[in-house]
Amino acid sequence: MAIRLKADEFMINKIGTSTHLFNWSEGKKKKSVQKTGKISRAYLGVRYVLLNEQIAQSNNLPSNTGALVYASGNQIAVVPNSPADKAGIKENDIIIKIDGVDINEENSISTVIAKKKPGETVTITILRDGKEQQVKATLEEAPNLVNS
Repeated sequence: MAIRLKADEFMINKIGTSTHLFNWSEGKKKKSVQKTGKISRAYLGVRYVLLNEQIAQSNNLPSNTGALVYASGNQIAVVPNSPADKAGIKENDIIIKIDGVDINEENSISTVIAKKKPGETVTITILRDGKEQQVKATLEEAPNLVNS
C-alpha cells in the first residue's frame, strides 16, 4: 500500500524533501574539479521526506524519525538502476540510518551522502513493513543532469 502524505503536511515540511543531491560544500566542489576536471559527488537515487512526529502520527507510520522514501506526482521514489534500486530500497521504506548515523533533521540523507565518495559502499538501515533490515549500496557518481 502506497503512503500518500497529506498535501498541507507536505507543504509545511517541504524543506525535508530532497533527492539528496543538493548539499555539497564549495570546498568539495573545488577539490573535485581540481582532481577530475568536473564536479563529482556521491549519489544514492532516492526521493524522500524527513519524518517528524506530526507526519508519522497522521500517516500511521512506525517511526517519527528517519526519511520516508516517497514518490509524489510524476516524481518517482527510487531512481531505476540507481544504487538505491540495486540495493533493493523501495517506495515507503523508511531509511533510519546510513553507516550507523541516525537520519534526522540534523543528519538528512543528503548531508550523510555528501560526505561520501562515489564507489564507497554504505550500510543502510531501513524499516519495511515494521521490520528493521540492513542493505548495502555502492554509491555512484551523480548523473550529469544533476551536476550542472
